[in-house]
Amino acid sequence: MKKHQNIKKLFGMETLNMITIITRITFFLLLLFLSNQSYASSLGQRLFNTYQFDRAEKVLPELSSKGDADATFWLALVQFQNGKHFVAGDTMHKAAEQGNPWAMRMLVPKWNNYCDYLGWPCDSRWKQKAIDGWKILAKKNDGKAMYALLDVTYSIWKDIPFYRVYKYDKIVDKIVKNGGYNALNNRFVLSDSKRIELLKYAIKRNNPNAMVWIYYQCDDYGLKLSEGENCNDWLNTALDMGYYKAAQALRFYYSGFRGDKVVYKSIKPDEAFYYYSLGKLSGIDKFLFVFPSGKFSRNQQRKLDEIQAKYMKVGISEKAKKFFKNHKPRTFYDESSDVNDILKP
Repeated sequence: MKKHQNIKKLFGMETLNMITIITRITFFLLLLFLSNQSYASSLGQRLFNTYQFDRAEKVLPELSSKGDADATFWLALVQFQNGKHFVAGDTMHKAAEQGNPWAMRMLVPKWNNYCDYLGWPCDSRWKQKAIDGWKILAKKNDGKAMYALLDVTYSIWKDIPFYRVYKYDKIVDKIVKNGGYNALNNRFVLSDSKRIELLKYAIKRNNPNAMVWIYYQCDDYGLKLSEGENCNDWLNTALDMGYYKAAQALRFYYSGFRGDKVVYKSIKPDEAFYYYSLGKLSGIDKFLFVFPSGKFSRNQQRKLDEIQAKYMKVGISEKAKKFFKNHKPRTFYDESSDVNDILKP
């Protein structure tokens, strides 16, 4: 109490009140700045993932001109998708200069296969700057930055067969629980139990990537779930969210794929064609509708050829067209998504 009274005597009541007001205003402005940064990032990401590239090119430049590195980063990506490849490179360079480590990653030739192809202003010196930027974010428990650091930095334990599983389990657990869901994309060696635990953790938080990944983990790598659970249980949930990579996965499932084999009895032509049509309409499936080849009898192959020819005449499922009236396709990329996936024209 005495100490508080001494401060009042020293500065005077009016001065003390002024200091309090200035402190509150400074704190408010800091919160406003941080919320604007978060708004720019979420706005750019949302517009990009919902294919609103033209709208993004209208609203993001203003934020970018005010020095918002997140807005500049997403602006570069939408410019790229709109076919402005060289302009996108300059914009990405601007985002890197503004301090965005994800933009820096895009400009490292080793990390971006498009660098030489497009003539972007890439330079390997951005690598260390990106790592330094991620370290700052990782200290603030940014899971995406933690994931990037784990992916690009070398540690000797990564070469020790059994110990690395223990280490990856521990580190990836922390990454995922801080929002770094892309750490589950099969780049790291995890124990089956930890992979299932974390995939289900992400699924409970409505991450559609995890809903698709758990299917491929079961199908391609033999991941075993609990009794009563199926690997494709969550694919339709992802599909309802507009994630059309789920349609592609369901097409494979109903086309008879079971791991590296094709099971004839598991082929359901109507369902396979429906999910193929959804993929086609969303732009994900660019190929013709064909059944996988397998060790089928002559009679089985003849039946598949006849069904295939029938669907080729139809072109696109009417049921899929109706689905599209109530569901808009979208992707779920974020800053930490694979460079070549997010830049895929």
